[in-house]
Order: sequence, then C-alpha cells, then structure tokens
Amino acid sequence: MLWAWLSLLTAVAAASQDAWIKRHFSSLGPFAMAAFPLVYGFPLYALSLYFVPVPALDAVFYACYLASLPLNGIAFLIYMNAILFARQRPVRQCGYDRAGSGRSAVA
Repeated sequence: MLWAWLSLLTAVAAASQDAWIKRHFSSLGPFAMAAFPLVYGFPLYALSLYFVPVPALDAVFYACYLASLPLNGIAFLIYMNAILFARQRPVRQCGYDRAGSGRSAVA
C-alpha cells in the first residue's frame, strides 16, 4: 500500500511544480519554462547518483533511451506551451460558459 501514498505524493508534487511554473515563469517562453524545473532538480539528481547503484545495462536499453529523448523533449515543450497558453487565455475566454453546456459565451 506504500505505492498509493507515493503516487499521491508524486501527483501533488507534479501539480505544485506546474502551478509554480505557471505563476512565476509564464512571462518567459516555453523553452525557459521547461529549463527551470530541470535546472533546479539537477543538483538533487546528481547527488542521488552517488547513492544509487547502477545495474548492468545492455545496448537495447540505451537504444530505447536515446529514441525516447526527442519524444519526451517535444512532449515536455508542448506541455509547457499549453501552460503558457492557459496563462494567457483562461478557460472562460476560450468560448465556453461556466455551466459547461458547450454554448459559446464569447460572441
């Protein structure tokens, strides 16, 4: 049952990170918005490399890892762009009313 608490903690941390980025860095572009959480998280990641043993990995792992880098990078930039768009144009201005009926509130 530990996994449930860890997954809940991960969800709260990810949502908090997104809210923090949206509040403080939405004036920047999506590349800068994507760079801030990566730069701030790097020292803890580098420190954890010392304590976590690395298992023996084969060429298939590295091939899959290298193939996933551009896909994850593009997805992360699109996600930051969506956060930036949401900051510039809230939902109530996108053509939907608050009741969710789908009728356009903007003429």
